[in-house]
Amino acid sequence: VPIDPVLAILGDRAPNHVVERVRQEMGFNLPLYQQFFIYIKGILSGDFGNSVLTTNPVMVDIRRAFPATVELATLGTLIGAFVGVPLGVLAAVRRGSIVDQVVRVIGLIGYSVPIFWLALISLVIFYAQLR
Repeated sequence: VPIDPVLAILGDRAPNHVVERVRQEMGFNLPLYQQFFIYIKGILSGDFGNSVLTTNPVMVDIRRAFPATVELATLGTLIGAFVGVPLGVLAAVRRGSIVDQVVRVIGLIGYSVPIFWLALISLVIFYAQLR
């Protein structure tokens, strides 16, 4: 595993006896197949464990973030539909024209740009510049 969750919780300077105790409490001293089956059993029973980052139960973090996720997904889908469909119809009606070419280039750019890069640029535009 590239990152040890125990060291992520305790930090690099934690004493060895504390690291071993936490590793045992979290079940990391068990073989990997046992860890996996314990994990699957927890998932199937609705216990997703605790977040390493926030130390809250994971379901609490999911419940907190879920409404914003649904809102963003719904808004993105609606904007995509209300902008994309009319532009697609316009490009189809004016096939071969400059309007068609511009709509195709905008669509190609929209699919080609990595989403994380678009998110960073959007943050810069809508948060840093417009506040």
